[in-house]
Amino acid sequence: MGSLLAYSGLTTKLRAMESQLITDAEYHQISELVTVGEVLAFLKKRPSYAEILGPLDEYNTRRGQVESLLNYSLYDDFMRIYRFASQDQRRFMELYFKKYEVSLLKRCLRLALDHRAHNFELAEFADFFRKHSQLDTDKLAAADHMEALVEALRGTEYYPVLQKLTEKPGITLFDYEMALDMHYFSQMWQLRDTLCKGKDLKSLSSAWGAKCDMINLNWIYRSKRYYQLSPADIYALLSPVRYKLSRQDLIRLTEASGEEEFARILEGTWYAKRFKALSVDNLEEMYIQILGETLRKESRDNPYSVIMIYSYLYRKKHEVDRLTTALECIRYGLASDVILQTIQKQ
Repeated sequence: MGSLLAYSGLTTKLRAMESQLITDAEYHQISELVTVGEVLAFLKKRPSYAEILGPLDEYNTRRGQVESLLNYSLYDDFMRIYRFASQDQRRFMELYFKKYEVSLLKRCLRLALDHRAHNFELAEFADFFRKHSQLDTDKLAAADHMEALVEALRGTEYYPVLQKLTEKPGITLFDYEMALDMHYFSQMWQLRDTLCKGKDLKSLSSAWGAKCDMINLNWIYRSKRYYQLSPADIYALLSPVRYKLSRQDLIRLTEASGEEEFARILEGTWYAKRFKALSVDNLEEMYIQILGETLRKESRDNPYSVIMIYSYLYRKKHEVDRLTTALECIRYGLASDVILQTIQKQ
């Protein structure tokens, strides 16, 4: 699948789409805006958002409407690439689509944990998910608390993922989201060699392997710091995928007597040696940075491969997350420097 002939046209299209992503300088401009309407007016001038956001009135639009359509832009870009892709490339994208199921469930989690109704949030995506997903968006839309959301997933692959966490005390949104990520990437890892070979397989293994390793590091550390779980309980929550973390690394980290010993063992891992800034104090932040750097390297080394699709869709999701964060910060009237710092951490 990874060849100049198979990917030349698609790579050209992806590079054109990448050129429309928001730059650091534009994020700086966004941080200085003071209303949702001003952000909407700014984004309507961007080619990648003009069509989707164009009909909205910047003087009479709620933040939730803008966020919903920003998320819809992810699906819109996915379908634009899918229509252009070859049959082999589509096989990869059909598996990748589960990422959007996970993203939708994360949004539902945030609202359910706040006991907020979200009919409008899901109405934007109902048609899309009816065509491409087994999730029942009507049931998800009716779930305004955690127990109802988990019950709405009964019979799906996501039910046992979240249900086992509801039995543990003190579990937070971050933990639910991590569990969904772990399930998704573990599944992708197991199926990767059925999708591609050669350079494609190497690039995807690098990206997905780094993701699973960082999820495991975060799980172990949070389990020790916040929940005081036993090693047996921690092992039950870990992804079976290992990439640059050895089996011995995971055993020593899981069975560390406390945070101090965990930090000492972490310093000896491949990730701490490769990324000097990595520490127990910034595991969540480095989780994002390490994946981003891994994707940049693989895209640079293998520009005519499936990693280009994965990299673009990752960067687009990252952009939507940043814009959503900016809208939330503006809603609370935060200072521009605080908004910019918050965006840059993502």
